[in-house]
Amino acid sequence: MSSPAPYSNDPQDLFRAGEESLQAGRFEQAVACFEKLLALRPEDAQVHSRLGVAHISSGQAEKAIACFRDAIARDASFLPAYQNLALALCEAHRLEEAQAVCRQGLEIDPACVPVYLVQAKILNLAGQSEAAEGVLQKALEIEPGHPDVRGNLGTVQALLGRREEAVENLEKALAAQPLNVSYHRSLASFKKYEGPDDPHIQAMQAALKDTRLQVGTKAGLYFALGKACEDFGDYPAAFANYETGNAMVSAAIRFSLPRVETYFRQICGSFTRAFFDAHKGAGLRDETPVFIVGMPRSGTSLAEQILASHADVYGAGELHDVFHLFAQELNLLPQDYAAHFAALTEDKITACAQAYLASLRKHDPAARFITDKMPLNFRYIGFIKTMFPQAKIIHCIRDPRDTCLSIFKQLFVGSLPFAYDQVHIAGYYGLYREMMAHWHRVFPGEILDFHYEELIGDQEKGTRVLLDYCGLPWQDSCLDFHKTQRAVTTASAAQVRKPIYKGARGAWKNYEEFLAPEILDL
Repeated sequence: MSSPAPYSNDPQDLFRAGEESLQAGRFEQAVACFEKLLALRPEDAQVHSRLGVAHISSGQAEKAIACFRDAIARDASFLPAYQNLALALCEAHRLEEAQAVCRQGLEIDPACVPVYLVQAKILNLAGQSEAAEGVLQKALEIEPGHPDVRGNLGTVQALLGRREEAVENLEKALAAQPLNVSYHRSLASFKKYEGPDDPHIQAMQAALKDTRLQVGTKAGLYFALGKACEDFGDYPAAFANYETGNAMVSAAIRFSLPRVETYFRQICGSFTRAFFDAHKGAGLRDETPVFIVGMPRSGTSLAEQILASHADVYGAGELHDVFHLFAQELNLLPQDYAAHFAALTEDKITACAQAYLASLRKHDPAARFITDKMPLNFRYIGFIKTMFPQAKIIHCIRDPRDTCLSIFKQLFVGSLPFAYDQVHIAGYYGLYREMMAHWHRVFPGEILDFHYEELIGDQEKGTRVLLDYCGLPWQDSCLDFHKTQRAVTTASAAQVRKPIYKGARGAWKNYEEFLAPEILDL
């Protein structure tokens, strides 16, 4: 429906206009439609729920959560509200609450496949991919032909390293849903393409030309096609696809490098040597957490996979706990970060550490070490060392040109607004490098700089560096990390299923003519 629809007072027109706006990616217009409809039908659970969908689509998770709760309050049997509430809680990284909502929905209808799908997503995000597979198998028993069950099952099996089963289920899902970009991307992430005539490449190109494809999802296909072209060595075509996909994402988001610079400098100005000297008694002397940090695509997944192949280590993946604890403090912050953090009591710091450790231990109650490989935790090393003064911190470093190119080639699941413009990537990299220099000055000799290229050049030596830093005895399984059976839910899932691959070193040279000077000069 055209733009006058939101100003109509007819409920059917408003609902139709809201749905069409959602499909077209006009989320603000969708919100306006459903808000006006809600004024006419304040007790309609479906309207509350659709307004929530419009909010979550526009990145307003908290508003969406409130809408879905309002829908359930008006009709406790309205299952779409449970499904969507759980998804919104996922977006807010409130996974335990999301799981509880799924259980409530399944109590109402134990055969509700959409709720099983959300439950599997939550488990997967929590690093419990095997449990997610079990949930999806149960859903498959209820509806054997459900394409979303097949597609999600294939995606989880790919993360678990079971390639043949993953291909079978993803291809079945795509046969039923040829415009499902998520399934195309999952298949492309681990499939090896031999040439431009590959049927899956042709299927993705056909999907791009299909007028039914939602505009907001097209970028994912361009990233998948870029990876496919790279597989068979057509680097100009690969870069053209990556560039188109990045431009689409960049046009839809806002990023300010000066704001990031201010944020980083406020953090560095707060966590100084003087700060730590004044808080020597704070935190926990617990060595369980091992933090693996660095820029995205710098080798953090590989470092974690090597460590997680040791009997004394559990790899928990990318956790959001440090950020959430830090954000709780930020919500209370005045403009003067340094004054606020300097006033933190030892009891408050210890309470933060206890909350983090309790959450971490849910992954494995008995492991000697548990890794948290959220790369961007490099921003919060000061906060981490306040909570855990003896914590091991592994800083992964890779050739900045390879790192920045690899970021540009990736459509990230989470929010990385700097990642879709070469100049922004280079600028962010420079700020990251300055911040890491600060942490090394504050904690001399305490942070391990783990170089990707050195590991590639001498795998055993690099592995020993990791194990020695953590005080772990040698185990041959760490050399055979690619055989370790654990879920890897990051963009590196396919790479860590293979032995060390030296071809990833210097990959930027294949794209040198296309890279911005700002990246080449890093």
